Amino acid sequence: MSSENSPIPPGLNALRACKLCKLIKSYDQFLHNGCENCEDILHMAGDDEKVREMTSPYFDGMVSIMDREHSWVASWLQKKGLIPAIYAINVTGRLPDYVREDLQQRGMYIPENFEN
Repeated sequence: MSSENSPIPPGLNALRACKLCKLIKSYDQFLHNGCENCEDILHMAGDDEKVREMTSPYFDGMVSIMDREHSWVASWLQKKGLIPAIYAINVTGRLPDYVREDLQQRGMYIPENFEN
């Protein structure tokens, strides 16, 4: 499996985190596949501007969740329904207002990330 198709980043340089679910991947991985957890909402795949708008290079901490159903960390971080991958603890950057409004209309959780 190529690194672009895997949700696991190929290295530790130039990583970004999804502002909605906090999934950590490289810029190229987000551009190629979007966010495996949020693509139906954020529509990042193939869109350079959306990748830059919906992800942030500024985040704190990383946690690897591989067995989400049995992981107390996944439960504690409220990530039980997400794909096994690496996630940020905190992400700096706010989702655009139009995305926040869409999430609110869907009745979905809106993360309160640190502001830029």
